[in-house]
Amino acid sequence: MNNKPKYHRLQHIVNRNSNVKFSLPEIIGIFSSGDYENKNINEKIVIEKFFKECDAEDYEKLLLFDEITAENIKAIYLASQASWSLYRDEWDDLLKLDESEKHQKVEGSELKRPRPRGLEVIEKRRRKQSEEH
Repeated sequence: MNNKPKYHRLQHIVNRNSNVKFSLPEIIGIFSSGDYENKNINEKIVIEKFFKECDAEDYEKLLLFDEITAENIKAIYLASQASWSLYRDEWDDLLKLDESEKHQKVEGSELKRPRPRGLEVIEKRRRKQSEEH
């Protein structure tokens, strides 16, 4: 008996609001290899949509395809931007990542971003003007 779905919700999610349409065999091909770095930009968008919009049920259905393994999906996830995203906790648990594989969470106050140059110029002008008056 063939348990593989003929229509997969992932195909609908991937093709929604997209100029590039993917067939189910193309989507399966994207997830059949764990090599994220060699995927083109459209394939990476498919991957990001999967981790952002799909859930455990979609993950289980994807694993029904012989070409796709949990190891490949895990490798793709760890190499993708999704592993740094706000929805990563659910996927970290679903993919059974151990602590050494998880990306360290960073609180907003810990971010050390340089201030945009334009803001520095504006603040200097304001200080100068307030000193002159």
